[in-house]
Amino acid sequence: MKTLHNANRLRTFLPLWLTLKEDTSKQWMSSTLMQELFSKFKFFRVLSLSGFVIENELLGTISNLKHLRYLDLSSTDIKKLPDSICSLYNLQTLKLRNCQYLEELPLNLHKLTNLRYLDFSETKVRKIPMDVGKLKNLQVLSSFYVGKEKAMEVLEKLQPSKHMKDLSICSYGGTRFPDWFGDNSLSNLVSLKLSNCENCVLLPPLGILSSLKELWLTGLSGIVVVGSEFYGNGSSSSSAILPFASLKILKFENMKGWEVWDCKNVTGAFSCLQKLFINNCPNLKEVFA
Repeated sequence: MKTLHNANRLRTFLPLWLTLKEDTSKQWMSSTLMQELFSKFKFFRVLSLSGFVIENELLGTISNLKHLRYLDLSSTDIKKLPDSICSLYNLQTLKLRNCQYLEELPLNLHKLTNLRYLDFSETKVRKIPMDVGKLKNLQVLSSFYVGKEKAMEVLEKLQPSKHMKDLSICSYGGTRFPDWFGDNSLSNLVSLKLSNCENCVLLPPLGILSSLKELWLTGLSGIVVVGSEFYGNGSSSSSAILPFASLKILKFENMKGWEVWDCKNVTGAFSCLQKLFINNCPNLKEVFA
């Protein structure tokens, strides 16, 4: 730290040991040294403490770094983020990946109005703050958990960005998917995975997703018939669009209730398809082409 004593306008703190991938052990920094780091160097734009042992009471002092754009606390032992961290109004990236003891996100997370990237995968967080939808600049969100009460209502109001390219919905408990699958909300979607949504009885009109290249449907045991609704027939957004115009990979897996695949009244579908997988669909008996 002595070598940095005069570096009052230091912009980036990215420990060199982070580049040594073979070293997976936690790194230790004294609380005194960390306190000095946060109080002395107030012009940080980039700060990574990934893999460090951090005392939770010290996290509150990070709020002094008003210029911070990038904060990485991945693989630390933090249990809770203080609300004061939500005063970092310039923050664009927040990484909390593999914080195994982290159980919740701050209720005022929506105050991080410039936040674009939020990753809290491999944590114990299972609830999203109510106003997270106010993060209008958010482009990457590692996970979005929907509670057991009114799951359909919450997912319907999610209103994904038109710029989203990858989407995965897992263990959704509703009987049908939200209506925004049938409008232009997902026009730029490239990859889609619907998995273990066992209560759903009807597939959304995925054929209208003109940019979609990869589609995985796994564990949708409630689906009995894959028919015209799958291609978007009758959808207001389907005119002049060939069903699955860009799709290259289609995978059906563990669809144990699936009996009929009906595509006899569909023309021009799957014009770019290169790979088709049908695995563990034991009741599929009829395919009408």
